Amino acid sequence: MTESDVIAVLDVLDGAGVDVWIDGGWGVDALLGRTTRQHPDLDLALDRRSLTAAEAALVPLRFQLDRSALPGPPARVVLVDPARRRLDLHALVFDGD
Repeated sequence: MTESDVIAVLDVLDGAGVDVWIDGGWGVDALLGRTTRQHPDLDLALDRRSLTAAEAALVPLRFQLDRSALPGPPARVVLVDPARRRLDLHALVFDGD
């Protein structure tokens, strides 16, 4: 997963109106303002109610559910594309607090 891959994914999700928060290694790099290491995946946190919209928005980028990923839903949803780029979606439940 490269910086340009991250930007492409974020642009597609933004265009679909899906709010996400960058998590994991790319989240650390975003805070530091530089890439510190190679990243095998992109971890994104999102509202659970947006998960279906996120998955649909990522179809044009050829991301599909990786049914072999453990743990899988509901803990996380892993999407992979033909180039083996991985998205690790963490669907969260937001409450009043």
